[in-house]
Amino acid sequence: MGKHDNFSKIQCARFKGVERVHFIDKKDFDGTFLSQVEGAYNFVLEHINLGVEIKGLYRKEQYELPEAIIRELILNAVIHCNYMMSSCVQVAVYDD
Repeated sequence: MGKHDNFSKIQCARFKGVERVHFIDKKDFDGTFLSQVEGAYNFVLEHINLGVEIKGLYRKEQYELPEAIIRELILNAVIHCNYMMSSCVQVAVYDD
């Protein structure tokens, strides 16, 4: 565990509508940076739509947002966060 791990966390929330007024679900992730990123990544996947495309005999499931982009956004937020301040990374999912 790193020196500042116990001061860091990722807060995730799923909001109703397109503003931060009413949340449907909320979860905080702490622990190692890796477990925080995994938790936030899975939270987002649980709260976005999963569609299916059928081409011929093959079925392909695909989220409305590319998984690689979700992972990159969360990792960038964690990497560029100022851990000298008492703040945390926040991930918000809206209807749009």
